[in-house]
Amino acid sequence: MLNIKNELLVFFCACLTGVNVRAGYEILIFLRKMIIHNNLVKGIEDLFYWIFMSAYIFSQIYATTYGSIRWYFLLGLVFGVAIIQKLISSGEKIHKKTRKNLEIIRKNR
Repeated sequence: MLNIKNELLVFFCACLTGVNVRAGYEILIFLRKMIIHNNLVKGIEDLFYWIFMSAYIFSQIYATTYGSIRWYFLLGLVFGVAIIQKLISSGEKIHKKTRKNLEIIRKNR
C-alpha cells in the first residue's frame, strides 16, 4: 500500500506522462504540416504513435505503481494532457494577437 506522499508523487509522474503524450502528438502534427502526407501514411503514423505511447504509458504505470492501475494515475494522465492542451491553445492565441498587431503596425507605416 502506498502512502499519501508516494501517491502524490505518482500523480505528478502521471501528469508528466500526460504532458509527454500530448507533446509527442503535437510534434507529429507539426511534422504533418511540414511534410504533406496522404491519409494512409497518416493512419500508419498514428498507429505507430499509439503503439509507442501505449508502451510508454504501460512502462510508467509499471515503474510508479508496480503495474497496478490506480485511479489517481489515470486522473493525473488526463490532467497532464489538459494542462499542455491549455498551454498550447493559450500560446496559439498569443501568437495570433501578436501577428495581428504586427500587421497593423506595418500598415500604419
